[in-house]
Amino acid sequence: MSTTEQELTRPIQASRRIARRAKRLAVWRENMAGYVFLAPSLLLFAMFLFDPLVQSIYLSFHLTDPRGRIAAFVGLDNFTRLFASSAFWNSLAVTLMTLDSTGSLRGIVDGANGKFEVGTAFLPKPDGAPEGGVIVGGASLWILNNKPDDEQKAAWTFIRYLAEPKTQAQWHISSGYFPINKKAYEEQNVKINLVKYPQFQTAIDQLHATKLTPATQGAVMGVFPEARQIVEGAMEEAFSGAKETKKALDDAAKAITDKIATYNRTVK
Repeated sequence: MSTTEQELTRPIQASRRIARRAKRLAVWRENMAGYVFLAPSLLLFAMFLFDPLVQSIYLSFHLTDPRGRIAAFVGLDNFTRLFASSAFWNSLAVTLMTLDSTGSLRGIVDGANGKFEVGTAFLPKPDGAPEGGVIVGGASLWILNNKPDDEQKAAWTFIRYLAEPKTQAQWHISSGYFPINKKAYEEQNVKINLVKYPQFQTAIDQLHATKLTPATQGAVMGVFPEARQIVEGAMEEAFSGAKETKKALDDAAKAITDKIATYNRTVK
């Protein structure tokens, strides 16, 4: 190749190199964008799945006190004792227990699909407690008064439809949630469902057997989400041994009280 040809092709080669670099840079940026979007999920996975899993494996080689603090390294003794227990092997074959919302009942019953029996029972109460009880919970339906009248009327029509006995009956059967309309229990499909799936009756019976107390009347609190997070944090501090149980609960009570005071001052 002559000098003239080399001089002519040099800009072309340079532009190709620039194009290749630009393409590689675009691919890198696209990949980095994916990693950035995945970062929160990966962080949550590490915090709430991977880290507890690693800690559980670590603790399985130790003896711990009732508060979860490490008392002594025992190696494989915990596993040896576990696998030698006839109760452990029997429990794998016949028992599985979970505490869940009654709204999950239909999914649990349908998931079993007759392969095993699904039993239900009242939620437990502490030993020595005179009475237990449950509270109802769930989302609320609201109509905003700053919307046009026709939208408010349409929303009200829809809410009335949702609250009808027939609609509530189907909602109850399909989920396990309590119907908000008592007349739903008079619907024939509900009666048939309770005969075929008596598990649905358990939550109804416990709710009706519950006596109203400050613990079962439900909370009317403007800072409920924050209070729940504070209580969860206090429980973690107590269980992990970061704080004495009384100290953790006292600090949580003070923090919630302060937030309620702020709420009452600012929201009228």
